[in-house]
Amino acid sequence: MYWRVHKGVAGDLLPQIEHWVSEQGDTLQVVDGAKRDLPAPVPQGYDAPGLALTTLPDARDLSWVAIPGVYWDRRKYEVSYYLPRLAAEVPLLNRGGLFLPVGCLSEITGYPQLQEAGVFIRPDSGQKPFPGQSFAAELTSAPHRMGMALIGLVAAYKLPPELMCYLAPAKALEASEWRLWVVNRKVVAWTPYSWTEDLPWAPAPDSVLAAAEAMAANPWQPDIAYVVDVGISNGCAYVLELNAASTSGLYQVPVPALFSALRAACILEAAGELESVPA
Repeated sequence: MYWRVHKGVAGDLLPQIEHWVSEQGDTLQVVDGAKRDLPAPVPQGYDAPGLALTTLPDARDLSWVAIPGVYWDRRKYEVSYYLPRLAAEVPLLNRGGLFLPVGCLSEITGYPQLQEAGVFIRPDSGQKPFPGQSFAAELTSAPHRMGMALIGLVAAYKLPPELMCYLAPAKALEASEWRLWVVNRKVVAWTPYSWTEDLPWAPAPDSVLAAAEAMAANPWQPDIAYVVDVGISNGCAYVLELNAASTSGLYQVPVPALFSALRAACILEAAGELESVPA
């Protein structure tokens, strides 16, 4: 099998990945950099199954070639695409929200439920033109102050007015979250992660595993392999968002557990024994 792994996705797990891939007798291509002119993905004539764990720009380019494959589809990770496809049994944190383009964000002051609780704002797009963030109730209940905060958000990330956003009542979350990988409808590996510090691997709480397993049991699946990010609010675990397996950071995920599952799925898919998920 052929692997294309970007240093930015692998992080400090790269030595473990190199060792594991070598033990399988597979081929590993390590790439680095943010440019879209990274090396070609496949040696000429190579016909084994392949998979890329890489950046969004690289995944966009690789989506036009067969090997290595990418578990990534821009549309499927837009909130407006996956939200209506999730059954009520999936414990999603930000249900009951609304969609507004950036140019109309000032209108959130017309929604009392958002004024009272504060508002969580994230881009509809899974390509993350800005990170999701919450604005406190003292801002949302003061139109002028909220307007200034939104102007700052738009300016900081140079957001176009037509960019669609998803808004929901803000909820308190624990600082650390969980990233879990679903491969062929099974939760195969996980790791805690934080935006502010590096966290060692730890066993996931039962409630976190249950939230990801509810997503794995959902009738609709975004792909053969994907990522479920789970957070804890008021002692309960909720699905925060879905992300593509090929473009999600690995943090401290156990390499053998994740890579073994990905490898098996890729080989089955290439042999026609595992059906690709349609767009």
